[in-house]
Amino acid sequence: MPFSCDHLGMRYAGEIIRADNWLPRWGQPLAGEAYFRIVMLQQHPGELNPSIQDSRIAVCLPEGTLSRRQRRITSELSTTRETQASYLTQPDPG
Repeated sequence: MPFSCDHLGMRYAGEIIRADNWLPRWGQPLAGEAYFRIVMLQQHPGELNPSIQDSRIAVCLPEGTLSRRQRRITSELSTTRETQASYLTQPDPG
């Protein structure tokens, strides 16, 4: 689907693709008037390793199969690690 986005007074034309499965042609370099391509996949593809040949192409994947509890625990662990990193790791000599 063609799509355009206005940014800082300029209009950028691009395309948005919504699909169940990845097609290799979507990773090909952009041509013509397109400044970007966003591919939104509806199903998590498992071992997807798309060959993307243009930095203006983005692939959006749905969440994995983690349960709500697993996501919460993972988030808490990340927060704990970040908090610990902000504290001094050596005792204060004074």
